[in-house]
Amino acid sequence: MKVIITEKAITAIATFLECGDYNILEKSWSCVGNSIDFITKSNDGDLVFVECNIRGHDGNMFSDGDFNRDSLKRVALACLATNPEVSDCAIRLTSCQCSSSTNSEPSFATTSTQ
Repeated sequence: MKVIITEKAITAIATFLECGDYNILEKSWSCVGNSIDFITKSNDGDLVFVECNIRGHDGNMFSDGDFNRDSLKRVALACLATNPEVSDCAIRLTSCQCSSSTNSEPSFATTSTQ
């Protein structure tokens, strides 16, 4: 059940990002022990690393936890080291939280840092 909810939430977050004018470049990207749910490009040209946090309607986490800036920085640095052609832009680190409510409509919140 947890896997199905997580997969549906990740799909909902992808739709949320795309509707918010983000172009998804990579999904579930990983490199040498570092991973991120999405790497996107915003309409203003920023490279945005998105970590997803998923909560059930009871508030319990389905994913690994809250916004972890240090972890996101490691992922961004690993990505830029392996893809230097994308490094000529602003970088943003973002956590997108998806919570299901009792009526099964998801709600979203984002936390962002540069």
